[in-house]
Amino acid sequence: MDSLNIQDIMASEQRVMDLMAILQNTIDETFRLENKIIYYESLLKNVRDIVQKVEKKEAIVQTYNDNNKRLLDEFGQLVTKLDFAKEDEYLLRDYDFNSIASYGRCVEASLRLQEALQFEISPTLNSLQG
Repeated sequence: MDSLNIQDIMASEQRVMDLMAILQNTIDETFRLENKIIYYESLLKNVRDIVQKVEKKEAIVQTYNDNNKRLLDEFGQLVTKLDFAKEDEYLLRDYDFNSIASYGRCVEASLRLQEALQFEISPTLNSLQG
């Protein structure tokens, strides 16, 4: 019986050693996977940082574009209001004081000129510096 017990103990000891080797391999594999995860997290953080920078730059570009559009609209309104037709200019400059026929057209042209001269430029445009 002693020899059987010794064989059982030896077999048991070998199984424990095999189990320890399997556990060590599992621990090594866990460390390897953990290091990969840390590496991938680092890559993801870099990508996240880059995406945030791009989003900030995109927001700045969008603001810039919005401001340019508003400025263009303001200038468009300014040009429209200050535009004085050449025919009105000729009519006022070459008005014949002896002709009653052109009097109505001359009054209308002078009203359009007065409107253009009284147009208030937006404070926003006044504050622009060249």
